[in-house]
Amino acid sequence: MLNLTPIHVVGPDPDGAAADAARRYDALRNRVWSEPVFRGRYPDDALADLQPYGGLPVEEGDLAIIAQPLDWLGVNYYNDNYLQAQPGGSWSALPGMHDAVGAAPGDEHTDMGWPITPDGLRALLVELKATYPDLPPVYITENGCAYD
Repeated sequence: MLNLTPIHVVGPDPDGAAADAARRYDALRNRVWSEPVFRGRYPDDALADLQPYGGLPVEEGDLAIIAQPLDWLGVNYYNDNYLQAQPGGSWSALPGMHDAVGAAPGDEHTDMGWPITPDGLRALLVELKATYPDLPPVYITENGCAYD
C-alpha cells in the first residue's frame, strides 16, 4: 500500500521556491516509495536531496526485493496538499522544505483541518496510471475524513 498525497503550488512564486519545495515533497513523500516498487530505483532528485543527511538507508539487494511484481496495489488517499511561497517559511520536517508554507484552498475542511479535495483522488489515479502504465489492479485501501 502506498499513502500518496498530491502537492500543488498556489499563489505567486517569483523565485520558484514553492515549486522546488513541492518537487522535494513529491520526491520524499510519494516517489521515494513508488519509484522503487515500479521502476526498481530511487528518484535521482530524492537521492540528491537526502545526500547531505546521510542518504537513504538502503542495503545491497533491497531494490531487487522491493521491485518484485505486485498482484495488486493499495492506495491510501485523504487529501491533496497545497504550498505557497513564503521566504523563511518551513512547511514540513522533511529536508529542504523551506521558503514555503502550507496553504488551504477553499473553506471546507475536516475537523482535523485537512482540506476536502475529492477530485484529487481521481486526478491521483489518472496520474498514477499515466506514470506507471503497467500498474496491477489498484484498490483504494484507505480514504475518508474525520468529523466530530
